[in-house]
Amino acid sequence: MSLRLNQPQGRGYCTKCTANLGDSACGFDLSNPDYQAIGSVSSSQSDQISIVSGLDEFEAGWFRFGLLTWTSGENADLSVEVYDHDDQDGEITLTFFTPLPNIPQLGDLFSITAGCAKTFSICKEKFSNALNYQGFPHMPGRDFAYGYADEETVHDGRPLVD
Repeated sequence: MSLRLNQPQGRGYCTKCTANLGDSACGFDLSNPDYQAIGSVSSSQSDQISIVSGLDEFEAGWFRFGLLTWTSGENADLSVEVYDHDDQDGEITLTFFTPLPNIPQLGDLFSITAGCAKTFSICKEKFSNALNYQGFPHMPGRDFAYGYADEETVHDGRPLVD
């Protein structure tokens, strides 16, 4: 009986999106080739950082918060979240949130999908999916709650963010 009280009821309010990219709430089609790629490992700096090839046509950060699935090597069939996607002087680096069980080796293959930071601006600009945004981007933050009314600030109910 008491466990029923510990179940989620309704929806919480937060500025970030509560959907996962590509799920039914998000509604975005990840099969679009502009949002996925196949690559291979050139070298690994550690069990969390790999230098890769095959992502040259994408701008740095495109795969940040994305999902990488290993298709060969000792990590085959393992999916991991990408913490960062960086390009410095043509050297593309992927950093993972968690350490991999095995350090990727030269030639290990992977597939990767674009990432979403779950902000309204990313949803609107990167995915053109603002209508399906599952957050409350116009909700005032803590800084607004701690503020006070004065003669210079406009308090007319307009959205605080675009």
